[in-house]
Amino acid sequence: MKKTRKKNPPAEIKLPPPVVFDYELEINRRAYELWEAAGGGHGDDLRHWLVAEREFQARRQSDKAQ
Repeated sequence: MKKTRKKNPPAEIKLPPPVVFDYELEINRRAYELWEAAGGGHGDDLRHWLVAEREFQARRQSDKAQ
């Protein structure tokens, strides 16, 4: 009879936390402000995000031009 060595369970794989870029946080904050100003209703989250993203991109272009 062969002796079998007990296998150690695989080490737990630890993934790094997801990367959240500063611009995403800024866009999220602005989209939330737009949502609040619109009364906080449901269904317009994408619209608020896109408006906030356009504002952010316009501001970045303006900063680059200066």
